[in-house]
Amino acid sequence: INIVCMLPMFVFGILSEVEDLYIIPEEIIEIFAIMFLLCFLVVPIFYLAHIVPTISLVVRRYHDIGKSGFCYFLSFIPYAGPFIMVYFMCIKSSYYDNQWGPSPYKRKVNKIEPNVENKNDY
Repeated sequence: INIVCMLPMFVFGILSEVEDLYIIPEEIIEIFAIMFLLCFLVVPIFYLAHIVPTISLVVRRYHDIGKSGFCYFLSFIPYAGPFIMVYFMCIKSSYYDNQWGPSPYKRKVNKIEPNVENKNDY
């Protein structure tokens, strides 16, 4: 999505420096104008729609490693914040239960058992 946004901006930047704009077909300018508008209308809506799911996934991951969800605010520290967040995302989950629930290693997964009568089908 970011490439779709950067391309028309790059092209418009180049076109704004060109003095003879009449040599560029009008259809191409219209296509880039539409892409430019989409970047400022659709992409912000896309990012806003993904804020809550992203925060909930990060907080759930922090809970898996035994940290509070407020550790998410560490990502707002300039320069160091993203590195702190990546570090926490790469830590192994806790093997023991914590105050936010059972360990991910102890969670039961419902497995579908094959039908005993048709064992040869598997």
